[in-house]
Amino acid sequence: MNPKISIILPVYNGERFLEESLNSILNQTFKEFELIIVNDYSTDKSLKIIKSYKDNRIRLIENKKNKGSIFSFNEGIKNAKTKYIAICTQDDIFHPRRFEIQFNYLENNPYIFLIGTSAIYINENGKEIRRFQKYDNKIS
Repeated sequence: MNPKISIILPVYNGERFLEESLNSILNQTFKEFELIIVNDYSTDKSLKIIKSYKDNRIRLIENKKNKGSIFSFNEGIKNAKTKYIAICTQDDIFHPRRFEIQFNYLENNPYIFLIGTSAIYINENGKEIRRFQKYDNKIS
């Protein structure tokens, strides 16, 4: 495996939406990534859910005690092996082409070093609550 993107995913007691989030990452159209999951000493079923995935792109780091999301993000970044880093949270669900679009954009625009995305906020039933879209010109 020769990953092009390191995806950093800190997890702390995220069992409720974790499977949906992991599936949205692992089922991306862009496949050349490593997923660095930093389990921040979860006390729920998060670790069991993570370990149920048998995907060689996943690298698991386990904190020996709860150290918080910033420490966990930084731990993931320290272990990243790629030029590009994407940060995620345990309840995010991603557009299936997110990493493909972002990778291609960065590769074709070498003067750009940081990008973000729009977001649709949904409730626990998947119903849209609101949208965050900074610019009208969207890439799709």
